[in-house]
Amino acid sequence: MGACSRPPRPRAPARVATCRLGPLSDSAVAGLPVGAAVSSVKEHCRVLVDTTWPGEEALPEHVLLVQIGSDTLVAVIDSDRVWRIEVASPQFRTRDSLGVGSRLSALLRNSGAQALNGEGSYYVRVRSHCGLSFQLPYIAFPNDGDLDEAALRALPDTLRVQEVLVFGCDYRRRHLTTLEAGGPPPDRVSNRVNLGVASRRQSLTRVRKLLRKQRPAPTSAGRCRLRG
Repeated sequence: MGACSRPPRPRAPARVATCRLGPLSDSAVAGLPVGAAVSSVKEHCRVLVDTTWPGEEALPEHVLLVQIGSDTLVAVIDSDRVWRIEVASPQFRTRDSLGVGSRLSALLRNSGAQALNGEGSYYVRVRSHCGLSFQLPYIAFPNDGDLDEAALRALPDTLRVQEVLVFGCDYRRRHLTTLEAGGPPPDRVSNRVNLGVASRRQSLTRVRKLLRKQRPAPTSAGRCRLRG
């Protein structure tokens, strides 16, 4: 295996995309599920951009920008299926009202929360949502280790979620074979979900600006627009 190659990711179960307005769950966002084939997403959803940009360790990563209503989701593709979904809009929320804009105190309503460090940002995992990761604003710590529940409760509870990553509850189960084969343990593998997000966010900002320049002016009040 070359020095710049990435070990293959276990394939997620195949699912069908519908892309209808709906809640954020542990394995899908508004009808866009983890595990959906690219062909299904393109058939049933409005794909604004199909491109490649830097991902983990600056390696190329295949992504789709998918429009749901007036918002855009980033679907990271691996083995021709959706591997992870990145949510930056407060429109999409879980049935217990968690999502972008939620306070840290809301994430800590249930015990067992922890935060994994990825690219200088902390991503909170909670037991009630095994397939989601909630990004907090930048926090300066003397070390870049992970945070347990006690450390999280010591932070200002007014911190708000900036982004949600959706990767499915079976993510760890799919990686048990990696561990058995001598790979990193599940917590370390799960932490890789959070890597590369900052560089992709810069690329996403550039793509959204380009889309706004290319999009004709709306001719009616009912036409959806892409938020920046």
